[in-house]
Amino acid sequence: MSDRGRRDELIVLVTLVVIAVGIAVGGVMSQSGGTDAPQDTPSPAFGEASPTPTPTPTPTPTSSPSTSAAPADTGVTVWDQPFVYACRLVAPADVARVFGPSGAQGYVRQQYLDRTPTTAELRGASVFAYGGLTTRCTHWFDDVAGHQLDVVVSQFPSAALVQRRLTTLLRSTGRGPTKRPAAAVRVQGTQGRLLYVPDERSFLVTADDLIVEVRYATDGGLASPRPLTEAGVARQVGLMKQVLRIVDQHLADGTAVSGPVPTTDRVSGTVGGTPYVEACRVLGDTEFEALEAPLPEPVVVDTSVIRHDPWSNAAVNSCERSGTLRTGSAQTTSTFAVLEVRVAPDAAAAQKVLEQHIAHRYPKGTAVEELSTDPGPAYVIDIPATRSDPLRTRVVHVVVGEYELRLAAVLDVGPQRKSGRPPTDEQLVAAVDALARGLEEAASSVP
Repeated sequence: MSDRGRRDELIVLVTLVVIAVGIAVGGVMSQSGGTDAPQDTPSPAFGEASPTPTPTPTPTPTSSPSTSAAPADTGVTVWDQPFVYACRLVAPADVARVFGPSGAQGYVRQQYLDRTPTTAELRGASVFAYGGLTTRCTHWFDDVAGHQLDVVVSQFPSAALVQRRLTTLLRSTGRGPTKRPAAAVRVQGTQGRLLYVPDERSFLVTADDLIVEVRYATDGGLASPRPLTEAGVARQVGLMKQVLRIVDQHLADGTAVSGPVPTTDRVSGTVGGTPYVEACRVLGDTEFEALEAPLPEPVVVDTSVIRHDPWSNAAVNSCERSGTLRTGSAQTTSTFAVLEVRVAPDAAAAQKVLEQHIAHRYPKGTAVEELSTDPGPAYVIDIPATRSDPLRTRVVHVVVGEYELRLAAVLDVGPQRKSGRPPTDEQLVAAVDALARGLEEAASSVP
């Protein structure tokens, strides 16, 4: 992970504002009414650099598979169908085989549902996804070119809605004064199931009740978007045909609905005997409600373990959650929280991680307040609001045994209070105490 701030609390919390509006958004499959919908991570343009494709042995079925045939291992459903996990549909091992391995600081950010959404939640999500529900999985490779792979999965209640969306994308719209996007183009040799979207520099893979949008980009492509050349498209087509076969494989064998990928997927062993703990196993309903917030939404966003974060050189993974209070009208208020869990060999090392983290992450002279909590002293920092990032975020750091926890939170964000409200000392103490109990339980159950 670089210092570009992908884990920065303000960026992450602004991201979650979007999730409160609809369950998830992203890409060409989540634009509503012909306008650009907000996205939970920047929508990348394609760079042209691509590794040489390697063959994937899985055969391409003669017809499009249906996700309804896959087992509902997690019990999470949408429209009575098993929920498809984007990071399982195109799994990390597949990504490494097709697109190349990640560097030491590579990581994966996945968005998924941890429970079946309510009818109201599904209705809100479908506004942003043409009647479907969209989640995503993003890989940062930490290679020299700065490659990124974005997999956006839109799941629909019926194949008819998929076809309706495809008809719209395939319709020639031109580039007149309305600036509407050019039509998608079917890729030859894929039975019409792989499409290229020139203006988005992305590819679409279709199944009976899914549309999967895939973008492969470089940092240069993100900073200076430019159309792919004919040769660039050809190189990416080779990669995307392999992705199509992978999608078919994981829909057929049921792994696409088998649950989120563990944040520890790319790491093994322990940190000096201390097991890795997934942050989303710690930031559950009880811990979230300790902030006096509404029950969290079903969408969860986690980031895989990075062995050496830029502030404390410790292994870290994170979890993002939001909760929204709906009053039955258009007026809603939302609470957002991001938990980071860092691992150390022992309590003394964890204390050093905390000290380094605070010293390196914030500007010199930043005011730090101390609070008394059950696990010990906690250190609170108020993040100043700015014109570009107006949220009144409050952060608390605390050592719990061999772990350093960092919780960033903002309450009551809504149309009437766009900056939200920072948690009180009492709310932060209650949250830290709950997190400490949750961490102890999560650590004790690690194999």
